[in-house]
Amino acid sequence: MSTITVKTAGGDYSDVQSAINAAASGDIIVVYAGTYTLSADITFGGKTIVVKGEDPDTWATVDTVIINGDATYKINFKGGEGRGTVLEGIKITNCTTGILIDTATGSPTIRKCHITANSGSGIKLSGAFAHYPLIRACKIDTNNMGVEVDNDAQEFYLINCLITDNKIHGVYASANSVAGYTANCTIANNHGNGLHGFVLPVLKNCIIWGNYGFGADGDPSSVYSIVQDIILSGSGNLCDDPLFTGASDYTLQAGSPALNAASDRSGDATYAFDDDINGTTRPQKWAWDMGCYESASAPDNDEPPMTITWDVEFC
Repeated sequence: MSTITVKTAGGDYSDVQSAINAAASGDIIVVYAGTYTLSADITFGGKTIVVKGEDPDTWATVDTVIINGDATYKINFKGGEGRGTVLEGIKITNCTTGILIDTATGSPTIRKCHITANSGSGIKLSGAFAHYPLIRACKIDTNNMGVEVDNDAQEFYLINCLITDNKIHGVYASANSVAGYTANCTIANNHGNGLHGFVLPVLKNCIIWGNYGFGADGDPSSVYSIVQDIILSGSGNLCDDPLFTGASDYTLQAGSPALNAASDRSGDATYAFDDDINGTTRPQKWAWDMGCYESASAPDNDEPPMTITWDVEFC
Protein backbone atom coordinates (compact mmCIF):
# COMPACT_ATOMS: atom_id res chain seq x y z
CA MET A 1 0.00 0.00 0.00
CA SER A 2 1.37 3.42 -0.98
CA THR A 3 0.38 6.99 -0.18
CA ILE A 4 0.29 9.32 -3.18
CA THR A 5 0.06 13.09 -2.77
CA VAL A 6 -1.74 15.59 -4.98
CA LYS A 7 -0.78 19.26 -4.58
CA THR A 8 -1.03 22.31 -6.76
CA ALA A 9 2.77 22.40 -6.48
CA GLY A 10 5.29 19.99 -5.03
CA GLY A 11 3.21 16.81 -4.78
CA ASP A 12 3.56 13.49 -6.56
CA TYR A 13 0.91 14.75 -8.99
CA SER A 14 -0.82 18.04 -9.63
CA ASP A 15 -4.20 16.60 -10.62
CA VAL A 16 -6.40 13.94 -9.10
CA GLN A 17 -6.97 11.83 -12.23
CA SER A 18 -3.24 11.34 -12.84
CA ALA A 19 -2.86 10.12 -9.27
CA ILE A 20 -5.75 7.67 -9.69
CA ASN A 21 -4.27 6.38 -12.94
CA ALA A 22 -0.96 5.68 -11.17
CA ALA A 23 -2.51 4.09 -8.08
CA ALA A 24 -2.86 0.39 -7.37
CA SER A 25 -5.71 -1.10 -5.38
CA GLY A 26 -5.09 -0.46 -1.70
CA ASP A 27 -3.34 2.89 -2.23
CA ILE A 28 -4.33 6.12 -0.51
CA ILE A 29 -4.34 9.40 -2.43
CA VAL A 30 -4.15 12.52 -0.25
CA VAL A 31 -5.28 15.74 -1.91
CA TYR A 32 -4.01 18.97 -0.37
CA ALA A 33 -5.57 22.43 -0.27
CA GLY A 34 -6.09 24.05 -3.63
CA THR A 35 -8.52 24.21 -6.54
CA TYR A 36 -8.28 21.38 -9.06
CA THR A 37 -10.22 22.32 -12.19
CA LEU A 38 -11.29 19.38 -14.32
CA SER A 39 -10.72 18.97 -18.03
CA ALA A 40 -12.56 15.61 -18.08
CA ASP A 41 -14.63 13.49 -15.69
CA ILE A 42 -12.77 11.91 -12.79
CA THR A 43 -13.10 8.12 -12.98
CA PHE A 44 -11.74 5.42 -10.67
CA GLY A 45 -11.33 2.52 -13.08
CA GLY A 46 -12.71 -0.03 -10.63
CA LYS A 47 -9.79 0.41 -8.23
CA THR A 48 -10.18 -0.14 -4.51
CA ILE A 49 -8.49 3.07 -3.40
CA VAL A 50 -9.10 5.96 -1.01
CA VAL A 51 -9.06 9.52 -2.38
CA LYS A 52 -9.24 11.97 0.48
CA GLY A 53 -8.59 15.55 1.43
CA GLU A 54 -5.77 16.27 3.83
CA ASP A 55 -8.11 16.49 6.86
CA PRO A 56 -11.55 14.98 6.20
CA ASP A 57 -12.70 15.45 9.78
CA THR A 58 -12.39 19.25 9.84
CA TRP A 59 -15.03 20.98 7.73
CA ALA A 60 -13.03 24.19 7.38
CA THR A 61 -10.22 22.19 5.79
CA VAL A 62 -12.59 20.16 3.60
CA ASP A 63 -13.71 23.43 2.02
CA THR A 64 -10.13 24.27 0.98
CA VAL A 65 -9.68 21.06 -1.06
CA ILE A 66 -11.78 21.88 -4.12
CA ILE A 67 -12.64 19.89 -7.22
CA ASN A 68 -14.12 22.34 -9.73
CA GLY A 69 -15.99 20.76 -12.63
CA ASP A 70 -15.58 23.81 -14.85
CA ALA A 71 -19.36 23.69 -15.42
CA THR A 72 -18.83 20.67 -17.68
CA TYR A 73 -17.46 17.65 -15.79
CA LYS A 74 -18.16 15.49 -12.76
CA ILE A 75 -16.87 12.64 -10.59
CA ASN A 76 -18.08 9.46 -12.25
CA PHE A 77 -18.10 6.06 -10.52
CA LYS A 78 -18.74 3.78 -13.50
CA GLY A 79 -16.15 1.03 -13.16
CA GLY A 80 -17.76 -1.32 -10.66
CA GLU A 81 -16.16 0.25 -7.58
CA GLY A 82 -17.11 -1.43 -4.31
CA ARG A 83 -17.57 -0.16 -0.77
CA GLY A 84 -13.79 -0.10 -0.27
CA THR A 85 -13.45 2.65 -2.89
CA VAL A 86 -13.73 5.82 -0.81
CA LEU A 87 -14.00 9.52 -1.64
CA GLU A 88 -13.80 11.72 1.44
CA GLY A 89 -12.99 15.15 2.72
CA ILE A 90 -13.29 17.10 -0.55
CA LYS A 91 -15.45 19.99 -1.73
CA ILE A 92 -17.07 19.27 -5.10
CA THR A 93 -18.51 22.23 -6.94
CA ASN A 94 -19.36 23.73 -10.35
CA CYS A 95 -19.94 20.30 -11.90
CA THR A 96 -22.83 19.15 -14.05
CA THR A 97 -23.67 16.43 -11.53
CA GLY A 98 -21.35 16.52 -8.54
CA ILE A 99 -21.01 12.74 -8.20
CA LEU A 100 -22.59 10.17 -10.54
CA ILE A 101 -22.70 6.55 -9.37
CA ASP A 102 -23.62 3.66 -11.67
CA THR A 103 -25.42 1.49 -9.15
CA ALA A 104 -25.80 -1.38 -11.59
CA THR A 105 -22.11 -2.12 -11.05
CA GLY A 106 -20.82 -0.13 -8.10
CA SER A 107 -21.31 0.80 -4.45
CA PRO A 108 -18.57 3.22 -3.40
CA THR A 109 -18.39 5.09 -0.09
CA ILE A 110 -18.76 8.88 -0.13
CA ARG A 111 -17.83 10.37 3.24
CA LYS A 112 -17.37 13.87 4.66
CA CYS A 113 -17.64 15.62 1.30
CA HIS A 114 -19.19 19.04 0.75
CA ILE A 115 -21.13 18.81 -2.50
CA THR A 116 -22.32 22.28 -3.36
CA ALA A 117 -23.36 24.62 -6.17
CA ASN A 118 -23.51 22.07 -8.96
CA SER A 119 -25.82 22.75 -11.91
CA GLY A 120 -27.44 19.31 -11.73
CA SER A 121 -27.83 17.03 -8.74
CA GLY A 122 -25.29 16.95 -5.96
CA ILE A 123 -25.26 13.15 -6.10
CA LYS A 124 -27.06 11.07 -8.71
CA LEU A 125 -27.55 7.31 -8.45
CA SER A 126 -28.35 5.77 -11.81
CA GLY A 127 -28.97 2.27 -13.09
CA ALA A 128 -30.69 -0.85 -11.81
CA PHE A 129 -29.59 -1.38 -8.22
CA ALA A 130 -27.47 -4.47 -7.84
CA HIS A 131 -25.16 -2.60 -5.46
CA TYR A 132 -25.84 -0.18 -2.64
CA PRO A 133 -23.63 2.91 -2.23
CA LEU A 134 -22.99 4.42 1.20
CA ILE A 135 -23.24 8.21 1.49
CA ARG A 136 -22.18 9.19 4.97
CA ALA A 137 -21.73 12.49 6.83
CA CYS A 138 -21.85 14.72 3.76
CA LYS A 139 -23.11 18.26 3.29
CA ILE A 140 -25.18 18.52 0.10
CA ASP A 141 -26.45 22.04 -0.57
CA THR A 142 -27.35 24.66 -3.17
CA ASN A 143 -27.36 22.20 -6.07
CA ASN A 144 -30.26 21.93 -8.51
CA MET A 145 -31.30 18.73 -6.68
CA GLY A 146 -29.73 17.34 -3.53
CA VAL A 147 -29.68 13.57 -4.07
CA GLU A 148 -31.34 12.14 -7.19
CA VAL A 149 -32.19 8.46 -7.49
CA ASP A 150 -32.79 7.48 -11.09
CA ASN A 151 -35.34 5.11 -12.60
CA ASP A 152 -35.40 1.50 -11.30
CA ALA A 153 -33.05 2.23 -8.42
CA GLN A 154 -33.74 0.00 -5.45
CA GLU A 155 -31.57 0.77 -2.44
CA PHE A 156 -28.96 3.09 -0.98
CA TYR A 157 -27.73 4.19 2.41
CA LEU A 158 -27.80 7.87 3.32
CA ILE A 159 -26.48 8.36 6.87
CA ASN A 160 -25.75 11.50 8.96
CA CYS A 161 -26.08 13.89 6.01
CA LEU A 162 -27.14 17.54 5.91
CA ILE A 163 -29.18 18.23 2.75
CA THR A 164 -30.27 21.87 2.49
CA ASP A 165 -31.02 24.80 0.21
CA ASN A 166 -31.20 22.84 -3.02
CA LYS A 167 -33.20 24.48 -5.81
CA ILE A 168 -35.73 21.66 -6.16
CA HIS A 169 -36.07 18.64 -3.88
CA GLY A 170 -33.76 17.51 -1.10
CA VAL A 171 -33.89 13.79 -2.03
CA TYR A 172 -35.70 12.88 -5.23
CA ALA A 173 -36.62 9.56 -6.81
CA SER A 174 -38.00 9.06 -10.29
CA ALA A 175 -40.57 6.38 -11.13
CA ASN A 176 -40.01 2.85 -9.79
CA SER A 177 -37.35 3.91 -7.29
CA VAL A 178 -37.97 2.27 -3.95
CA ALA A 179 -36.73 1.69 -0.45
CA GLY A 180 -33.75 4.04 0.11
CA TYR A 181 -32.53 3.85 3.72
CA THR A 182 -32.08 7.31 5.26
CA ALA A 183 -30.94 7.59 8.89
CA ASN A 184 -30.00 10.55 11.10
CA CYS A 185 -30.22 13.01 8.22
CA THR A 186 -31.39 16.61 8.36
CA ILE A 187 -33.23 17.63 5.18
CA ALA A 188 -34.26 21.28 5.38
CA ASN A 189 -34.96 24.48 3.45
CA ASN A 190 -35.00 22.84 0.02
CA HIS A 191 -37.18 24.62 -2.53
CA GLY A 192 -39.31 21.57 -3.35
CA ASN A 193 -40.16 18.62 -1.14
CA GLY A 194 -37.77 17.27 1.44
CA LEU A 195 -38.22 13.67 0.27
CA HIS A 196 -40.00 13.22 -3.05
CA GLY A 197 -41.21 10.38 -5.23
CA PHE A 198 -40.17 7.28 -3.31
CA VAL A 199 -42.14 4.09 -2.87
CA LEU A 200 -41.64 2.75 0.66
CA PRO A 201 -38.53 4.68 1.69
CA VAL A 202 -37.14 3.93 5.15
CA LEU A 203 -36.59 6.88 7.50
CA LYS A 204 -34.98 6.57 10.91
CA ASN A 205 -34.01 9.38 13.29
CA CYS A 206 -34.40 12.06 10.58
CA ILE A 207 -35.51 15.68 10.62
CA ILE A 208 -37.33 16.88 7.48
CA TRP A 209 -38.41 20.44 8.13
CA GLY A 210 -38.82 23.86 6.57
CA ASN A 211 -38.82 22.72 2.95
CA TYR A 212 -40.92 24.78 0.58
CA GLY A 213 -43.09 21.84 -0.47
CA PHE A 214 -44.10 18.78 1.56
CA GLY A 215 -41.85 17.11 4.06
CA ALA A 216 -42.26 13.72 2.40
CA ASP A 217 -44.58 12.26 -0.17
CA GLY A 218 -44.91 8.62 -1.11
CA ASP A 219 -45.39 6.23 1.78
CA PRO A 220 -42.35 6.38 4.06
CA SER A 221 -41.71 3.67 6.60
CA SER A 222 -40.59 5.94 9.40
CA VAL A 223 -39.53 5.71 13.04
CA TYR A 224 -38.25 8.37 15.45
CA SER A 225 -38.37 11.17 12.87
CA ILE A 226 -39.75 14.68 12.65
CA VAL A 227 -41.44 15.34 9.30
CA GLN A 228 -43.19 18.61 8.50
CA ASP A 229 -46.91 18.60 7.71
CA ILE A 230 -47.62 15.03 8.80
CA ILE A 231 -47.26 12.66 11.72
CA LEU A 232 -46.22 9.41 10.10
CA SER A 233 -47.25 6.08 11.52
CA GLY A 234 -44.46 4.27 13.34
CA SER A 235 -42.80 4.55 16.72
CA GLY A 236 -41.56 7.90 17.96
CA ASN A 237 -42.55 10.07 14.98
CA LEU A 238 -43.37 13.75 15.54
CA CYS A 239 -44.54 16.80 13.61
CA ASP A 240 -43.14 19.50 15.89
CA ASP A 241 -40.76 22.35 15.11
CA PRO A 242 -37.28 20.89 15.76
CA LEU A 243 -36.02 24.32 16.89
CA PHE A 244 -32.93 24.72 14.75
CA THR A 245 -30.39 27.10 16.23
CA GLY A 246 -30.53 29.57 13.33
CA ALA A 247 -31.62 30.21 9.76
CA SER A 248 -28.65 28.28 8.37
CA ASP A 249 -27.53 26.55 11.58
CA TYR A 250 -29.20 23.16 11.80
CA THR A 251 -27.90 22.21 15.23
CA LEU A 252 -30.61 21.95 17.89
CA GLN A 253 -31.61 24.50 20.52
CA ALA A 254 -32.25 23.65 24.13
CA GLY A 255 -35.80 22.38 24.40
CA SER A 256 -35.87 20.88 20.92
CA PRO A 257 -38.22 17.88 20.72
CA ALA A 258 -35.50 16.14 18.67
CA LEU A 259 -33.10 15.97 21.64
CA ASN A 260 -32.83 12.52 23.23
CA ALA A 261 -35.76 11.40 21.08
CA ALA A 262 -34.18 8.99 18.59
CA SER A 263 -33.40 5.29 18.50
CA ASP A 264 -29.92 3.82 18.76
CA ARG A 265 -28.23 1.62 16.16
CA SER A 266 -29.96 -1.57 17.31
CA GLY A 267 -30.64 -3.73 14.28
CA ASP A 268 -28.50 -1.52 12.03
CA ALA A 269 -25.00 -2.70 12.88
CA THR A 270 -23.78 -2.53 9.29
CA TYR A 271 -25.04 0.88 8.22
CA ALA A 272 -25.46 2.90 11.42
CA PHE A 273 -22.60 4.71 13.07
CA ASP A 274 -22.09 5.88 16.63
CA ASP A 275 -21.18 9.46 15.67
CA ASP A 276 -22.73 12.46 13.95
CA ILE A 277 -21.76 14.55 10.92
CA ASN A 278 -19.00 16.23 12.96
CA GLY A 279 -17.70 13.02 14.52
CA THR A 280 -19.37 13.69 17.89
CA THR A 281 -20.10 10.42 19.67
CA ARG A 282 -23.74 9.39 20.06
CA PRO A 283 -25.38 9.59 22.50
CA GLN A 284 -24.18 12.63 24.45
CA LYS A 285 -26.98 12.30 26.96
CA TRP A 286 -29.19 9.34 27.68
CA ALA A 287 -30.51 8.80 24.14
CA TRP A 288 -29.61 9.72 20.56
CA ASP A 289 -30.77 12.99 19.01
CA MET A 290 -32.70 13.10 15.76
CA GLY A 291 -31.00 14.61 12.71
CA CYS A 292 -27.38 14.80 11.66
CA TYR A 293 -26.13 16.73 14.71
CA GLU A 294 -25.74 15.28 18.20
CA SER A 295 -25.95 18.02 20.82
CA ALA A 296 -23.07 18.05 23.29
CA SER A 297 -24.23 21.11 25.21
CA ALA A 298 -28.00 21.56 25.09
CA PRO A 299 -29.76 20.47 28.29
CA ASP A 300 -32.07 17.50 28.23
CA ASN A 301 -35.58 18.17 26.98
CA ASP A 302 -36.73 15.36 29.18
CA GLU A 303 -35.39 13.14 31.90
CA PRO A 304 -34.65 9.45 31.27
CA PRO A 305 -37.23 6.99 32.47
CA MET A 306 -36.91 6.11 36.12
CA THR A 307 -37.56 2.77 37.71
CA ILE A 308 -38.65 2.86 41.34
CA THR A 309 -38.67 -0.30 43.40
CA TRP A 310 -40.71 -0.45 46.62
CA ASP A 311 -40.03 -2.95 49.35
CA VAL A 312 -43.35 -3.63 51.03
CA GLU A 313 -43.91 -5.90 53.97
CA PHE A 314 -47.38 -7.22 54.72
CA CYS A 315 -48.41 -8.33 58.18
